[in-house]
Amino acid sequence: MNAIKLIKRILIGIGIFVALFVGVGIGLIFVSIDNATEGDNSRPGNSQPMFYLEDSFTLGDFTYCVSDVLVDDVVGNIFFQKRASSGAKFVIVNYTIRNNSKETKTAWGGHCKLIGASGNTYSTSDKAGVALASSNTSVDYDSIIQVQPSIAITTAAAFEVNADDATKQMVLVIPNGLFSSEKVNVVLKKKQ
Repeated sequence: MNAIKLIKRILIGIGIFVALFVGVGIGLIFVSIDNATEGDNSRPGNSQPMFYLEDSFTLGDFTYCVSDVLVDDVVGNIFFQKRASSGAKFVIVNYTIRNNSKETKTAWGGHCKLIGASGNTYSTSDKAGVALASSNTSVDYDSIIQVQPSIAITTAAAFEVNADDATKQMVLVIPNGLFSSEKVNVVLKKKQ
């Protein structure tokens, strides 16, 4: 009996520790996301580096290249698809990430932001991401991506945006990790 009580107490203690750890972690994530969009740092036309489609750039331990942008009303396949809300479109931004370090690193694709010409700032869409992940095995649509050393992977960020913003110039804001204030703006058009 004593062994069973001891095991129960240990499991309860572990459960409490995990609940506290996850709760604090989620709170820090929300603070980080809010800080990443505060002020005018993410707006086009400021002093941050500005890149365009097909430009390669380094941010932290990674080299990025945003290859293309797709706009559609529906994402997914015949078995699992999602339709954009009324007055909205899905914007899918495809890009590659290469890990330049000597060890496995985590990329935070789900923390990218999209800024429309109207000034609206959009977070990634879970609805679109899940539909895309279930329909395309060659692209990794996860929010948190482990990238092995010296390997480039193809991934994407999926957004649900106002239909008017989807037809105009947009800027993708890529943060350097979860707790960093460093970020890069990518204009979603080819440099002229």
